Amino acid sequence: MPSAPQDTVVESTRSVCPKCLLAIDATIVAHDDLVLLRKRCPTHGKFEVLLSSDSRMYLDSLPFNKPGQKPLGFSTEVKEAVLRIAAFARNTDNIPA
Repeated sequence: MPSAPQDTVVESTRSVCPKCLLAIDATIVAHDDLVLLRKRCPTHGKFEVLLSSDSRMYLDSLPFNKPGQKPLGFSTEVKEAVLRIAAFARNTDNIPA
């Protein structure tokens, strides 16, 4: 009898709940040949997102990642940008002009 596939934790990170946009902890795992982002919102439960369908390529690319940095400037007010992201995440057209 074949054994169940093992999940390998690649790294821990932060993400947001796709329903309420609460910042939450997340784990990136390699599962078979997939790379998944697993996260759990205390209100809305567990979510799993496909990051890559090729775990070898994903893992080989990790040494080239660099931490993000603050941009030199913003083209919109931060408040407006957050509202636009929230509306996009909720898939609505109720975006302030």
